[in-house]
Amino acid sequence: MMAGTDQKSDLIYSIKNLDIKMINLILDSNTTYLNLEKKNFITILTICFDYFRKKGDDSLEVIDGRCKFSNETIDSYIFSGRQSKNYIEINIEVIDGKVVGLFECYCFPELYTDEVRLYIDSKKGSPF
Repeated sequence: MMAGTDQKSDLIYSIKNLDIKMINLILDSNTTYLNLEKKNFITILTICFDYFRKKGDDSLEVIDGRCKFSNETIDSYIFSGRQSKNYIEINIEVIDGKVVGLFECYCFPELYTDEVRLYIDSKKGSPF
């Protein structure tokens, strides 16, 4: 992990910078993400990051997501490409400082009319 930060902050920073190697180091191999084994999740996320890069993004903007939870262990984030106008919306669950779950928010339609939401989950129409 990066010095002086927590696991969630490291993960957000790594997603923002399309750094799949760091994400692979941060996430636990014994945990599922988006109902996938870690290696399968990393494979799909790698393809997603390559798609952002292909569309001209070298990093993503981060804003608070729209999902709201009564469970205080989950926070929602939107990661948006500056050039591509594509975005992903990821919910991060943290317990005792450790990322224990990642899943997508399906509650809302497109964020803006000029942006295209990319779903990582194949059941929701992932292009990957």
